[in-house]
Amino acid sequence: MSKKCKMLRGSIKYQVTQALNSLKMSPDEIQAYKIEHKVESVKKHLRPKGNPTAQLPKILSSGTYETYFDVCVPFFENARALTGLKLLRDLLTPRMLELTFDEFYRHLSPATLRKTMSAINKLYLCCIAQGYIDGDPNNPDELPITQELRQHIRSYAADFNVRKPRFGYNPEDAELILQVLKERNSPFALATELALRAGLRVHEIAGLRGNQVDKAAGILHIKGKGGLLRDVPLSPELAEQLNPSLEYLFTPNQSWKDAFGYEVFKVTEDLGISASGIHRFRSNYAQARHKEMIAEGKTDKEARLQVSRELGHRRIGVTYSYIPKKTEAALLG
Repeated sequence: MSKKCKMLRGSIKYQVTQALNSLKMSPDEIQAYKIEHKVESVKKHLRPKGNPTAQLPKILSSGTYETYFDVCVPFFENARALTGLKLLRDLLTPRMLELTFDEFYRHLSPATLRKTMSAINKLYLCCIAQGYIDGDPNNPDELPITQELRQHIRSYAADFNVRKPRFGYNPEDAELILQVLKERNSPFALATELALRAGLRVHEIAGLRGNQVDKAAGILHIKGKGGLLRDVPLSPELAEQLNPSLEYLFTPNQSWKDAFGYEVFKVTEDLGISASGIHRFRSNYAQARHKEMIAEGKTDKEARLQVSRELGHRRIGVTYSYIPKKTEAALLG
């Protein structure tokens, strides 16, 4: 995402940028704050009542700034298209937010929904600081993501708790979703195939570079969560569809990831499949690989250990959130 491009005054990008800038502290401002208040950590000193879970009143890092920007711009562009309202002050109401979440965000993962809600509340505080909205930044009851709205958004998925296992789609449903995307010539068909056949996370797909594709070896070189490096097997059929000469095979930003999720959601809705979500394809990949290795003679533990490596996890226990506990005989049946 580059904010060097020209932005029309009044556009969502312009409004979001101006609002976020009002609470962004530059490195020089951070250093001056440390000297003035004689503290080593601005973050700790700014925490409301020392609460480590409370939102900071300032934006201290460029990474946090970029995250808020990448989340809020597509959200409020969707809100603007849906409602016809053009100003953040009119869109930052519980009712307008609920309409936008219901229309465009019902399919997203619990973690993404939480991140979106947090970014919206921060943008609201930025809009107060910028003068777009009249309000008390110290009054949590004025935040646009109310407890009622939060509960409504949580109702989108029975498995909002990220610790609850999600075992993917029925295998035939996963294949059907991919088939329909291909028949519709969807620009997300290849991305879906990577999720299903290689078990990649959505951000790993969005940020996939051509130099990560090793066609000769049949491998994808992936850098996952926490910087963990892993090699993922790549079938010749799938490898043939990937272009190693490209810098990025897809588009590494939040707008593309949201559009990808929405495309999958619409197909599952059209097919009458109650479950949805890109991450579920990753579960299907894990189960298919586990079954293959059991058929090859590996024990359940050996197969799970290999699957955990291919998924980019450090602990074998994580596989139980992807692969149900079954006997080897049942898996072979």
